[in-house]
Amino acid sequence: MGNKQKRTTAITQNFNGPLLDEARLEFADILKDQAVIRIYVDGTPGMGHQASSIHVLRALATTPEPPDFGYGYVRTIEVYYQIRNPGEDTLEKLHLLLPELDGQNEGHLNGQGSALVRLIRYDDTQPPNDRLAFGFTGGADNYPTEHDVPDFARNLNVTYFLRLQPYKWSNLQGIQRQDGEYIDFNNVETLGSETFVNRAYYQPPINLSDEIWDQYTNSANATLRNRARILQ
Repeated sequence: MGNKQKRTTAITQNFNGPLLDEARLEFADILKDQAVIRIYVDGTPGMGHQASSIHVLRALATTPEPPDFGYGYVRTIEVYYQIRNPGEDTLEKLHLLLPELDGQNEGHLNGQGSALVRLIRYDDTQPPNDRLAFGFTGGADNYPTEHDVPDFARNLNVTYFLRLQPYKWSNLQGIQRQDGEYIDFNNVETLGSETFVNRAYYQPPINLSDEIWDQYTNSANATLRNRARILQ
């Protein structure tokens, strides 16, 4: 662990606003040195896990300044999406959650100079070749049974994998490491131990262009089309 990582860890142990903000900026400084980071999107029913993971992606890729308070990452984000059941089209959900890609599997979040996103089918039997430092998810269930804990650090070939969950979701939250060690947030007192699951999060609203609104309001899906027209 480098000096920046050690200092960031020490700051977060204090768990107060100003120091956490400093830690956020220091982690943003670490991230900018990473040519690629990885995000895992689960293939669970509904949209909750997928939306939560895309919230993580947007937090990483938005600016550190108000109102976003993100991490300013502008390089490449590989999004590995799981398809568990034929009736659950995770890729289609991602296209809805990332309208900036205009239905494609690769594109920039906000034009040239912003993060480049690549959507890749997840295969836990064939990890990516290149070892990276960081992987993230905003929602990941155990599989094939609730007692089987996937080793996402190995499956995505990253040194550190941050496994978060949607609000009040009961599955594991913590950091998996390539060397097999695991930090369970339920056991970290400075994070609130078992109360960590109750922590909510905020994602600033996205300003959508007319072209992006058109993708929703002119959708062939009548339910989506009507919802978009109501929101607009």
